[in-house]
Amino acid sequence: MPPDQAGFLRRAHRFLVYFGGIYACFIVFLTIPQFQRHLIFLHKLKWPLFPDFAQPEKYGLAPQKTTNVNITTIDNVRLGAWFILSDAYYASSHLSPVTSKSSSTSSNASISFAVQHYPTILYFHGNGGTRAIPFRVASYASYTTRLGANVLALDYRGYADSEGTPTEKGLLKDARAAWQWIIDQGAAPEDIVLVGQSLGTAVAANLAQDLAAENMKPRGLVLLAPFSSLAALLETYNLGGWVPLLKPLQSIPFAQSLVLSFLETKFNTKVALANVKTNIVLIHADDDFDIPSSHSADLFNTLLEPWLPPPVLTREVLRQPVSISPEQWNEFRTGEALRRRVRNDIIQIDQVEQFGRISRFKRNDSETQVVYVESRWGGHNHVGRLEGVIDVVGDVLGIKRAC
Repeated sequence: MPPDQAGFLRRAHRFLVYFGGIYACFIVFLTIPQFQRHLIFLHKLKWPLFPDFAQPEKYGLAPQKTTNVNITTIDNVRLGAWFILSDAYYASSHLSPVTSKSSSTSSNASISFAVQHYPTILYFHGNGGTRAIPFRVASYASYTTRLGANVLALDYRGYADSEGTPTEKGLLKDARAAWQWIIDQGAAPEDIVLVGQSLGTAVAANLAQDLAAENMKPRGLVLLAPFSSLAALLETYNLGGWVPLLKPLQSIPFAQSLVLSFLETKFNTKVALANVKTNIVLIHADDDFDIPSSHSADLFNTLLEPWLPPPVLTREVLRQPVSISPEQWNEFRTGEALRRRVRNDIIQIDQVEQFGRISRFKRNDSETQVVYVESRWGGHNHVGRLEGVIDVVGDVLGIKRAC
């Protein structure tokens, strides 16, 4: 073997050994609860740096349109949030610098009037950063203008200027406190839209489930780049969109299951959605390299399943095809053909040029819709502010586009 080639192989071998050692250490750390918390929530990633939440105008929001508010949870944790007025109300209320004749701010009276006369979006952001990250601010601005809705943008406990440490139960308490704050301002439940992005989709879905158990029905639930469960997400997740997190363990029997058994945070969106009784809109971009769109497809299919004929053979039986008789295979094929026909009858699919595909069906038990928007683009963080996506949300939830 030539010396140059031998040297290259030695360096490649050394790199693989080092990389394997680092990866093994990472997997061990992943079983430690404190490390898990930092990896899942990324709450120590404070971005932008040195934020001034008392001056939302610094981040691009219009003067006097946004109020920096504090919300206290049931376990006495103080949370920071922004309440952004509907653009339609803001433009007509003499708060805009174009119409303003004074230096008045968006007072409690303005907030109360706004939530009583305009829909309000309760926005749950993803992991990492704060409510002042530019792409999140751009989303608030889009919702207030294109939908004419107010927005309450919450920072969970441990994030930004909020107190406490994030946990799954803690974030659900934060969500409920934010909901109650809007209600206390005078909003009706049917005028509140729950919107979650990434990690926030699990928070929003669980809040919607809790509200359904108490016979409270928000206007709708919108999930941007959702995941079926945290365990399923970790199995498919790529760090930075490129480096697989747990996929290398698939070649080792039981290794993935063993690591996931140490997972303290569950966030099972699939289970939560089964109990939600309001309109559900699932939105995912084909070019989302963080969370594959297969998660939204899985959630849509799970919500559709109760309206299809039951499968002839269970998944457990199908995992052992050798034990299935020819008669059972014939029954299975017939049953699957029937399920496909019923599915095609139930689902309405619209292909929109230069946008994507919209699939929807109505649930007969609650007269609500489940809609799945597959956008051609938008990535992980920007799909929620695409004008076409916002228009679909407005159409499904009966929110007239602001003029």
